[in-house]
Amino acid sequence: MISRSLAVAVASVIPLLPGAHGLGAQDTAATRLEPVVVEVSRGARRSLLELPFAVTVQTPDSSRPGQRHLNLDETLWLIPGLSVSNRNNPSQDPRISIRGFGARSAFGVRGIRVLRDGIPLTLPDGQTPVDYLDLESVGRVEVMRGSASSLYGNAGGGVVDLRTSEPLPVPISAAARFWNGAFASRRFVAKTAGSTDGFG
Repeated sequence: MISRSLAVAVASVIPLLPGAHGLGAQDTAATRLEPVVVEVSRGARRSLLELPFAVTVQTPDSSRPGQRHLNLDETLWLIPGLSVSNRNNPSQDPRISIRGFGARSAFGVRGIRVLRDGIPLTLPDGQTPVDYLDLESVGRVEVMRGSASSLYGNAGGGVVDLRTSEPLPVPISAAARFWNGAFASRRFVAKTAGSTDGFG
């Protein structure tokens, strides 16, 4: 009985000792860590050979000279890993598939993010209407395939970025284009562009 009382007394006195609290207490002092810098290739200008993902840059008339510039399939048909199905129906957009993404869509573009000069054209539900695009003003098309396209948000399959033509280094330039096709189809396009340093 005495030994049991002595053990209880010793156990109740140990927490009151000066060094007893330091044995089980946590260190609350803040430790400053070195900053971690994460760099991505999205904003940097690098060669296509240096990028860690698959990117193709295509100019509209490089695949087939004399294009009509009516549908995206005229420019995208030679890009590897990308399939374009055009039904030549103006009420249904061409179906674009990148590495299988968008292949189950009956028509239109799904699962692929489409940008115009970096501005997203894809709707929140993943559908992208491309029938209203003015392809005459497109200077180049950049296509990113694979998982790296998630840098641009909801783009599991890839990204198609349509870039406007750069103006010539002259004060003003003008161009005209006309084509005539079957079933009385005709198109006339006139455009002008220029650059100045005195704006504002």
